[in-house]
Amino acid sequence: MGSEKSDLVHFCGRAQIGYESPMASTIHMVKTHNLGKEKALEAAVKVAERLKEKAEIAYTIEGDRIEVKRTGAKGRIVVRETEVEAEVELGMMLRPMKGMIESKMAEYFDKYLASLQQDQG
Repeated sequence: MGSEKSDLVHFCGRAQIGYESPMASTIHMVKTHNLGKEKALEAAVKVAERLKEKAEIAYTIEGDRIEVKRTGAKGRIVVRETEVEAEVELGMMLRPMKGMIESKMAEYFDKYLASLQQDQG
């Protein structure tokens, strides 16, 4: 066994990827598309902009990833050639609104991916 501190860090999940705190709730969604990476990133940025307007989310674009953050929530949107994956961890205060937040995110992804699909057609 390691030191008490390192055991606690491992137990708390800080060394684990994909760890979900017991006090948090995670929204995870994957949307498929056939837009290509560039157009899908354009749609993901529109989703981030909409979240900024509606939920005071701050975001930064890092290549094919969009990091999102606000008080009580943090996450990322990863854009791939044929799919967009979003994962947002909600803190305790936002947990009761998980269903509504997830529904709105799905609505925004569907809307902006579809609109770019129509532009491409």
